[in-house]
Amino acid sequence: MRHTLAGFSLALTLTSALGAQTFGSFVTSGTGCPAGTQPSIYELFDQNTFDLNGSGLTFTPSANGYYDVAPGGAPLPYGPTTSLPTFSGDDTIRGPLFLPFTFPFFDGSGQTIAVDVASNGYVYLVPGEILDTRCCDGEANLEDFHEQAPSIAALGTDLDASAATGTGDIWFDADPTAAWITWDQVEEDFAPSGVTNTFQVQLYPDGSFTIYWMDAGNVTDDALVGFSPGDGAPDNGPVDLSSAPIPSTGIFGTEPVLRGDFGLPTIGQTYTVFLDGMPDNTSLAAMLLGAFQLNSPLDVIGAETCSLLTAADILNAPMPVTPPTTSLALPIASDPSGVGLVIEMQAAIVAPGLTTLGLLTSNRGSLTIGDTPPITVRAIGTNSFNGSTASGFWNIENTSTLDIVSIEFDWTTSSVPSQQNQTFDTDQSGMNDLFMGGNSLLADCMGTYRNSSDVTVGLDYAASMVSPCDATAMTGWIGLNASGGTNDYRTLLFTFTDFNPGELFEFDADTDGSGFDGGSMAGLVVTASFSDGSARSGELQFVSNTESRLDL
Repeated sequence: MRHTLAGFSLALTLTSALGAQTFGSFVTSGTGCPAGTQPSIYELFDQNTFDLNGSGLTFTPSANGYYDVAPGGAPLPYGPTTSLPTFSGDDTIRGPLFLPFTFPFFDGSGQTIAVDVASNGYVYLVPGEILDTRCCDGEANLEDFHEQAPSIAALGTDLDASAATGTGDIWFDADPTAAWITWDQVEEDFAPSGVTNTFQVQLYPDGSFTIYWMDAGNVTDDALVGFSPGDGAPDNGPVDLSSAPIPSTGIFGTEPVLRGDFGLPTIGQTYTVFLDGMPDNTSLAAMLLGAFQLNSPLDVIGAETCSLLTAADILNAPMPVTPPTTSLALPIASDPSGVGLVIEMQAAIVAPGLTTLGLLTSNRGSLTIGDTPPITVRAIGTNSFNGSTASGFWNIENTSTLDIVSIEFDWTTSSVPSQQNQTFDTDQSGMNDLFMGGNSLLADCMGTYRNSSDVTVGLDYAASMVSPCDATAMTGWIGLNASGGTNDYRTLLFTFTDFNPGELFEFDADTDGSGFDGGSMAGLVVTASFSDGSARSGELQFVSNTESRLDL
């Protein structure tokens, strides 16, 4: 739900620099409250003592910011005809596996759009963070479970997805209502032949998750089951999960979190700020907007571990109470005097019982107003080499007020470690054309760019590489950071002579390393340079399985 303030604008009087391009931004800093660290919820099973077979447990976010655990759930469909294989083996980590929604975990201060899967029975909720496969039994990995990044232990033991007697795979499925990972007839190392394990982890948009064990046990090693928020989570000892329901006890902390919308705050546009992690018992919510930052502790008034992070001298704007997420739409006036203005904001909510006063606060959001609308970069479609003449899988729309001079696509600087070795396979043979063909007129090479967009934007062929497909032609791009394969590059650079506002550049280019659909391209770093000498960089963000997007 979006809430718009009638008659409200951010066009405050300000002396701004003229003649320079100013991009808007939304940057978060500081932390919300009440701060606290939740303990891990787990049970450790000695060898051959697993007693949850044939049952399920659902972990549901509770009003105090943690999980209620209750029996229930059912397996969701999976298998080779419908599921995406993860190509797991023995002691492997696969990912990121992108979700069709944002998954908030534990108190709402953590959220993810992708997960990693460890073959030894774990789901890692921060992709690229944990590089340990947690081999080889539950007890040996208990300390890592508490200390490393947040994770779910579905059946943490020594499993080998490459040596199973059945299908022996780990599948990934997702739709708008859920995402689920299934260990399908996966062997436990050193178990008797034919003894396999089948179990499933299901993630839901509301932050709940279910673990279901269709046919599982631990024959040769200890096994760990449960959830840990990680990062030094306290160990309050194991619980008997078979005695569920187990209510969440104690107030361990819940920290509402601000995040920005796609796009950049720009004069004449509306920018939406979201608040995640709102407890179910929230009664009031407001956004505090101010001209400068503060860091004033609020413990003295009964808001333990909370601080006021903005001067709140511009406006206190009410927000809808729609747990766990709400939003505020901020219409920005078409007034050049507002360019460069920085608004410091923080959400405050009333949720009785979480502090003495019942007040919770979010982190700080710093919104800078720009004078140039963003360019939009999309990876959209089911595969990056679809050869469609209708539209390109990759497309860049210049919605700014300046010409674009160059665009660089770079995997090497991605913030997602598993994406840093992605490559552009420029001689992919499954297309209607070869991407390295560029402006070739040969039948087997021509057609790299869609809808004559290379001509429209003035793609600078003279500044590009000679086409390996046709020695008389040019590619239209420069390949950098060559990878192991022939004609494989981790960085592509395009330059332009006439990429004007309102124009669209589109093409297909195969990628190897992390899937072919639009959602798999999240993490790609794009840098755009403009005719006034300025430049802007950002990463493609996951929108759905078939789209990643960046408003730059």
